[in-house]
Amino acid sequence: MGVFSIYRSKDGQYRFCFNSRKGKPLFTSSKFELRFECEDAVRVLQEAVGLLTFETTKNSDGSVTLVCQFATFLVKSRKFTTAFRQQKAVDELKRTAAKAEILDFSSALDVFPD
Repeated sequence: MGVFSIYRSKDGQYRFCFNSRKGKPLFTSSKFELRFECEDAVRVLQEAVGLLTFETTKNSDGSVTLVCQFATFLVKSRKFTTAFRQQKAVDELKRTAAKAEILDFSSALDVFPD
């Protein structure tokens, strides 16, 4: 099952990342000023995961990135090299996000790599 991880950026803002069951980051959110805003965004995403629609953007290296504007925040995927991997990531998000655990790493010494 996937998991949501909350991190703190170097600039002090918060963001969440949806990781696959194998721990690979699949989707990352835009930044939030406060931790509770980030937690609320995860909960909103969990409740409405079935309504998400993604736009595909092609990168200069031939890979593909998925972008979803939802409510007041943005969710962006990592780069995918094939349409199959892209679809697997979307399927995993839609299948497991509603029940995914939320882990808070925002007080850890390491920060989210921007």
